[in-house]
This record gives sequence, C-alpha cells and structure tokens, in this order.
Amino acid sequence: MNKTRTLVFAVLSIVSLTAQSTAAQDSCEAKVRAKAPDLKRVDGPYTSAMGDFDGDNKEDTAFFIEKPKDGKSRAVAVCLSSRADALLITDLYVNESLSVSKKGTSFYNFETNKEDAYPSDGISVSCCECCGATYLYSNGTFYQVVDSD
Repeated sequence: MNKTRTLVFAVLSIVSLTAQSTAAQDSCEAKVRAKAPDLKRVDGPYTSAMGDFDGDNKEDTAFFIEKPKDGKSRAVAVCLSSRADALLITDLYVNESLSVSKKGTSFYNFETNKEDAYPSDGISVSCCECCGATYLYSNGTFYQVVDSD
C-alpha cells in the first residue's frame, strides 16, 4: 500500500511540474508573439528548459522558436521572472537540442582554453552531442560560451 501511495504521489508531482512548465512556456510564447507574431514554439524532446538563468532564485523558462514557414531558422526565447518581456537569443552556435547547464558546474571554454564554472544556470544548445555552447545572462543580455567541441 505504501509503495502504491508513493508511486501515485510521484506521478502526481510530475504531472503538476509538467503543467507548471507548460503554463510558463505558454505565457512566454504569448510574450514572444507580442514581439514577433510570425514565430512559434518548437515542440518535441529537448526543445525547452527551465532554470534560474538570471540568478534571482526564481525559475525562468527557455525554448526553441522558429518561423513556421521555413522551419530552419531557430532562436531561443527566454522569459526571466525578473522581466516583463521575452528575450530572444539569435545566431545560435547550433540548434538541435536545448538543456540547462547548472550553476557551479565545471566546464572547459574552447574559446579561452581555460576551465571555469558556470556563474548561474545557463541555456545550453548542442548538436548530435558533438559540439555546443551555453548562453549565460549578464547585464541584461546573454553571452555565448563554447563549452563543447
């Protein structure tokens, strides 16, 4: 009986978290469409991420967006809990999958040839697990760190 209750609680927790992240993405997508009505959210695995990208201890959301007609030019839409508008990260290093690099995790910066640690959660994009970059928020904008090659 206790295993069943634990399993039911775990499933309900996952459903609740999924609903919260979907609501956050829907809200963010509305902000993106207010800026650029021709862009839409890309659905599928590894197309969205949630983390504390601006270091305010509140959850932020990010996901791939693209123009529906061409389906080739992807960008990342980001909604920070500290801002009313959506930010767009364009000119991506690669654009096949999206994930979070957690604050404090060590990485190797291929542009500076030095090891470092992420100062906050970062938005990571990668391609076939062969190369990638992470975008970190600082002073109102995102900057790129090539951390996989």
